[in-house]
This record gives sequence, C-alpha cells and structure tokens, in this order.
Amino acid sequence: MLQAAGDARHVLLADSAQTIPIALAQLTRDERAAFDRLVEVVEVRTDSVLVRRNRRHNVGRCVVAGWSISVPPAFDPSVLLNLVLYAYRLDLRLAQRAPLISAPLVPTSSLDLFLRMMAAILVSQARDISVRHVAQAWEPIIERSHNLKGKVLWERDFGRHPGVGVSHLHRVKTTDIRPNQLILAGVRAARTLLAGTQLQGDANRQAFVWREVASEMRPDRVAFELGLTGLNRMTEHYRTGLVLSRALVLGLTPVDYFASDGASKLPALLFSLPSIFERFMERLLTEVAAARPDLTVHAQTPDRSALVDERGRTYREVRPDLELLVDGMPAAVIDAKFKPQYASGKGADKLSTADIYQLLFYQARIAQRAGGLDVPAAIVAPQLDLEGLPEGWPRHAVWRQGPGPAQGVRVVPLPLRPVLQLLMEGPASEALDAAPELRSFLELAWLGRGGRLRH
Repeated sequence: MLQAAGDARHVLLADSAQTIPIALAQLTRDERAAFDRLVEVVEVRTDSVLVRRNRRHNVGRCVVAGWSISVPPAFDPSVLLNLVLYAYRLDLRLAQRAPLISAPLVPTSSLDLFLRMMAAILVSQARDISVRHVAQAWEPIIERSHNLKGKVLWERDFGRHPGVGVSHLHRVKTTDIRPNQLILAGVRAARTLLAGTQLQGDANRQAFVWREVASEMRPDRVAFELGLTGLNRMTEHYRTGLVLSRALVLGLTPVDYFASDGASKLPALLFSLPSIFERFMERLLTEVAAARPDLTVHAQTPDRSALVDERGRTYREVRPDLELLVDGMPAAVIDAKFKPQYASGKGADKLSTADIYQLLFYQARIAQRAGGLDVPAAIVAPQLDLEGLPEGWPRHAVWRQGPGPAQGVRVVPLPLRPVLQLLMEGPASEALDAAPELRSFLELAWLGRGGRLRH
C-alpha cells in the first residue's frame, strides 16, 4: 500500500509484492543496508524496484530516498510489544498502563502503533524516574580561583602570576551524567514518534523536564552498554527506560538528530523476530527452572570441541539455543525457531531437513557429553493462529540407526498470545498451562514421568 501526503510518502508491505519508485543506484550505503535488511528485492528497474516482505522475519521500518517503508508483523502489534518487553526482561504490566492503549494513536500501520506504544511506555517511565529519584554523581571539576577548595594543583600554575589564582580540584554534585543523558535522548526520539497523538503533550513535557536535568548527547551502542552496566541499587529503576531508549535511539537517530531546528527523521528501526523469540524462550525456561534448585538452563553456550580439525583445533564453534540440565547433567536440548508454519493448524509445514540435521547433531553431541544417555530434542515454534497443530499431525522426525536407540526431533507449538497473557498475571510455570505440549516436554525431560512443574 502506497501513501503520499505532502512530503510524507509511506509504503506498507503486506503479503503481496509492491513497486516502489526508488532508484537503488541512488541510495547511500547506509540506506541500501537498511533497505536490504527489511525487504527482499524481486526485480530492479531503472527508476523503481519491486519488493516484498523479507523471509528472515525481520519487521520494522526504514526511510530511504524520502520513502518510509514499514514491514509490520503478521500478527497483532500488541503481541509483538509484549514479546519484546518479556524477551528483554522488562515488566509486562507496563503495556497495560492507561492511557497507553486507550489513547487513539492513529497509526499509518500496525508497526507504527507498536513503536508508538513503546514510545509511550518510555515517556511514562521517564515521568516515574523523575518523580522517584533522579540519579546524581560527584563530578571532578578543575578551576582556578583565590577561594581554594579541594586539592590544590600547584604544578599547573608554575610560571603563572599568583594574581590569576591557584588551580584546585574539587567535586560538584550534578545530574548531568550518562544515565540522564541517555533518558533525554530516548525521550526526544519518543516525542518524534508521538507527534500528532494525544500523548504528544506528555512527551513534550518530559523532554522539557529532562533537558533541565541533563545535557544533550549523541549516544552510541557503547554509551548505552556503559549506562546499563553502571546501574546500582540506587539507579536500578533506570533499567527499563534505558533499554527502551536504546531501542528507539539506536534505530531512529540520524546524523543530525540534535539539529537546532529540532527536526528528526526516522531512518531505520529493525526487529529480528527469530532473535527476539530466542530471548523470549530463554527467559521463559529460566524462570520455570527457578522454582527448583536442581534445574538449570544454559543459553547459547559455545562448544568449541564439537568440530575440530586434524590438529585438534576448533574448526567451527557450535551453540545450541537452549540446553536443559538436571543437577548439572544434560537432560534435553531445545532449538527456538520463529517459524510459525511449523505450528500452524492451516496447512502446517513439516520440519525442514536443515533444521532436523542441526538439532540431531546437537542431540548427539550432548548425549555424548552425558555418557550416552538418551537426550530428547525439540524445536519450539510460535503458534500465532487460534487453532494449533491438529491431533493427527506428526510431531516427531525419528532417525533409526541399527539396533541402538532411535534419535528424533519433536516439534512443540507454543501459543504465543495465551502464554503472554498468563505471564502478565502470574509466574512462568503457570503460564505453561497455555502451552500443554511444551509443559509435557519439559516435565518429561527435567522430572521424568509423573513430575509436575509448579510453584
């Protein structure tokens, strides 16, 4: 769907391919990189390009050659919002705050609605931080005067007339520190997203408040990492705001973001659904395992000795998504795949050969480390439809080799919306009530027959 209103030109990519009047040869390197991550080029023409949704399950938006291209998720944006919040270990109740959902945000696409929800949560968090406690720090200041305080720096004034004063080092308590500067950057990005909505006034007020607290900066990824790792007991309440600011600022900030006229464009913001789903599964299983001290979850643990060369050196490092352990011993391996076609009740696809081979390799490697024990393996896929896999649909791909035990891979559907809804209301172990097949797999792998994962 193409829209053009004044200088604003929008493209909303649905399931069908669309032609966009953009000459790829005229795009900058950064524009082309953002464009290629978000869409799949079907045909290149002289002054236009035929594109469709990418097959890597990337959603987001980018601005190239004056066109704003949006690729929304193929499901309700509120589900994506909750998925991102939970995956990044934030409080799901944030998404339920009034006026966030009740405000008529009037988006140009479902993705815009998701981004504006995220911006609204950040504005609400910024307000809460300013009311609860604004971080301060003692910053070292060097100045020259006749009123000495702190440490005198005699060596700095050798050769100078005493009449100009003496240099000294002292500390001043200030709010102009990195966490506050990062929140200000995030609020400015949120204000751009909320322009023209009922929340614009709140965003403007928070931008004014935080400009009085901290100075403007152009944060990069390192600045956000330092800001998050530097949190302590007094500043832990900044974490949610910093995570949301990082998502908005790193995706939305052009070179002239802090231009004097205050104008800001939205060049790119990308969400990789496979990566987010992996983080979601990691947190879900970790919280389920937390109920019992003997259960452990290892996520993306590198195995450098699985594939070696003729000299015994690492040939290729392998990283299973999730490894489940009981008392430190491997009990199961799970691969989180954002492939809704595996769990759809409408013409569900069978597991691909590549996915089966990959998980069989992980299974054999972990079983070898476990002394030859049988280690079950599963691919967990999100179920986006109301109807899941039918009862008669095959769940297992079994590989039989000789007289030994058969190895196999099981597909486990996870109903995404019901699980997220229960996660808002209670612990992760109870949220598994909405995913009975996943609960059965975990109880069999972790506890054996007859065990129950309950608080």
